[in-house]
Amino acid sequence: MFENLSFESIEDAAKYYDSIIASMPGHVFWKDKQGYYLGCNELQAISNGLASRHDIVGNTDYDLMPKEQADAITRLDQEIMRTGEAQETDEVLTKSNGDTCFFHSKKTPLFDNNGKVIGILGVSFDITVEKDKLKKSQFKEKNQYVSIKELIKNIKDPLSGVICLTQVLQCKKTDERQSHCLSALLSQAEKIHRAIKRAEEYLDILDEDMNLFDSKDNIRHLLRRIYSDYDETAKQKKIDFKLSFDESVPQLIESKLFYLSQVIRDVLDNAFKYTHQGSIEINVSSFMKKGVNYLDLTIIDSGQGIRKETLDHIFDFFEAHNEKIDDFEKSGLVLSIAAKLIEKMNGTISIESAVNQGTTVAIKVPYKKLNDGSIILESRKHILNIPEEISSSRKERNINVLIIEDSTLAQFTMKELLDTLYTCNIDQAYTIKDAMTKIDNPYDIILLDINLPDGLGIEFSQAFRDLGKDTPIIAISAHSYEDIIDDVNMHGITDNISKPISIEKISNIIDDYVFNQ
Repeated sequence: MFENLSFESIEDAAKYYDSIIASMPGHVFWKDKQGYYLGCNELQAISNGLASRHDIVGNTDYDLMPKEQADAITRLDQEIMRTGEAQETDEVLTKSNGDTCFFHSKKTPLFDNNGKVIGILGVSFDITVEKDKLKKSQFKEKNQYVSIKELIKNIKDPLSGVICLTQVLQCKKTDERQSHCLSALLSQAEKIHRAIKRAEEYLDILDEDMNLFDSKDNIRHLLRRIYSDYDETAKQKKIDFKLSFDESVPQLIESKLFYLSQVIRDVLDNAFKYTHQGSIEINVSSFMKKGVNYLDLTIIDSGQGIRKETLDHIFDFFEAHNEKIDDFEKSGLVLSIAAKLIEKMNGTISIESAVNQGTTVAIKVPYKKLNDGSIILESRKHILNIPEEISSSRKERNINVLIIEDSTLAQFTMKELLDTLYTCNIDQAYTIKDAMTKIDNPYDIILLDINLPDGLGIEFSQAFRDLGKDTPIIAISAHSYEDIIDDVNMHGITDNISKPISIEKISNIIDDYVFNQ
């Protein structure tokens, strides 16, 4: 049983409870309605550099700390007393010794017997150590992130060279066996590149600050281009492959089309991988909800289907690709990334499936409908098929090119690609300083690496434009278009080619900016 407390006088009782307040953990304080301190515990007094906790009485925050911090605290205190509701917050305070500390505070209004607010009571805890640990942890994670990204880049660059050179060799005269070997090499190199790209996407999805850019296109043409990329595979596997549009689907729209295309390809990759007979259908319609237009895409296959155990976790970022339930778990990471992208697009993605009965993936994403005369497609509008053979008319075209690239391999592969397509006069520079010595030469186009030994490529493009020169400058980047879109718009870069560079990409760029002006 607890002993009953008894005091000889009111003064003894007051001293007892005062000693409890004085020794309370954390920082305890209370103020009147005008912000004058009425009391505090020992820790609060020590933080304020006071000899005694009683010395705080009659002071305001403006007497104890810098004005900016006092202003912030006063605003919060007044809000709590105005609303009569308690609030929790993190505050940055400067101690009497000059140290900056972080406190987690809970403040509540004080009321008189009539329910009228007469002041404020606060309790706060010093969380500076925890903040420092979190900062160090975040710094370590950031360094790890940067290191992994750099490792990926170091793999991608030489792999891009392999892909480029293989395409160049495919354009040469080869016998059937050599042609088959080159096709197999290219296929495997591209497969590795896609896997590395997927790793990059994985890291980017973990970045909550990642923003997705909008683009404009004819949605029907865009989906037909995607369809054509898989049509040959469908014929080889003898799968009935169909694409259909509801009449509600418009022509020209604005949406996160770059990412939508990526998600659709991810879903189709899975559909073709796990469908060995039967059919795959892409059905596209449109609807409006709460004044917002949505594309409604369903991709239906008659493939092997997904077990319920796997389906329940198919979008879980760290579970889907680790579940070893059946062969489909290998696609879990792909679909979890797709789900994250759709979520960032303010859309939805869902899957219905049954073993041996097939799978239906439903994607709904918002878009803005554009009038026929309101759209100027991005410079990346031209998506052509790789020509079956290099036309003789293209080889008759003479072009003057400056390649600014610090990688010897990248220089070599770009030169080989250009020489395969055109009759070229090519100058090469490995640094910005070297490139600036060549700018008076009459070039038809400049191919510019973004990262150079003595600075960023945008420094060259800006200096070049400042001289009044209008030669097209094409950025050669390991990054996607959205990663350098601000540089394209602000620093005089005309367009971007992402690595690996291909015959298709380079011919589109040269034809568009050199011969179709």
